[in-house]
Order: sequence, then structure tokens, then C-alpha cells
Amino acid sequence: MRRLLISNVGMSHIKTAVLILVAAMVFSAVFLYSSIMTIIQASRDQTKRVLDDFVMHNSIIIYDALKNGDDLSEELDELFYKSEFFAAYSLDISGDSLYSVSDQGGVEYVISHPQVDYEVQNTLQLRASYDLAIPIRFAGSRLFDLKIPVLVKSHYVLKYD
Repeated sequence: MRRLLISNVGMSHIKTAVLILVAAMVFSAVFLYSSIMTIIQASRDQTKRVLDDFVMHNSIIIYDALKNGDDLSEELDELFYKSEFFAAYSLDISGDSLYSVSDQGGVEYVISHPQVDYEVQNTLQLRASYDLAIPIRFAGSRLFDLKIPVLVKSHYVLKYD
């Protein structure tokens, strides 16, 4: 490593600058990846919690259906789910999407309106899907939006002794 940084012909400053620049770019990519993964995981966890709360809200209907020998439910109250989703995320609404604003006033990420439906028709196996868009910035300017489709599933499981 010492040979890379020291030169007898006066080129050591250029090599050192290039090595530091390359190292900074690698660290920047690692930090960007980790921040994107943190946003995705937090989004999935929050959606999973909202789906589980949605199932628990309907626990009386679900329990009655299970007592009668099946796990079928008649309808899905998607409006209640969306209101719980909006309350849990506390995001701003703009058109057909929800967005999170950073402390500096920039958009951190954008979520499309979630679609909740049955994984298997009329059963207590629910799924929610939405698109998560994270703006990628470089040198203070927005390059593009990284769109990630997210699918979260929740199942009601009856525990047996």
C-alpha cells in the first residue's frame, strides 16, 4: 500500500487523490444502499403492522367464522384499511400518492395508494401491494426515482394447544 502512495517522480499526490476519491465513491454507494434498504424495511414493517391490526380489528367476525369451521369472510373493508394505513404512516397526500418530506423540505420517498385484497379469495389471508419510489440524488440534484414494488402478506392463524 505504501508503494501506491509514494512516488519518486512527484505523482504521489495524484495517486493519493484518486484512491481517496474511489474510496469515497465506494462508501457513498454503500451508504446509499443501506439507506434505501432501511426505507424499504421500515415501509414493509409498517405495512405488516397495519395489515395485522386490520385483521385484529375484524377479530370477532374472524373468530365466528373459525368457530363455524372455515376461515372465510364475506367482504374486505378496504376503506378502513386505507384510513389505518394513512394514520400509521402520517404521510402527506398528493393526487394518487403519499410522500414523506425530510427535515430539509425534500421528498424522502413516495408511496402509491396501497391495494389490499385477499391472497386466496374470501379467506383470512390478506395482502397489500404498493409501489415505493425513492429519489436518487447526486451533488444536490435529483437523478431519477428508484421504483420498488412492495408486497406484504398477513395471515390469521389459530393457535392450538
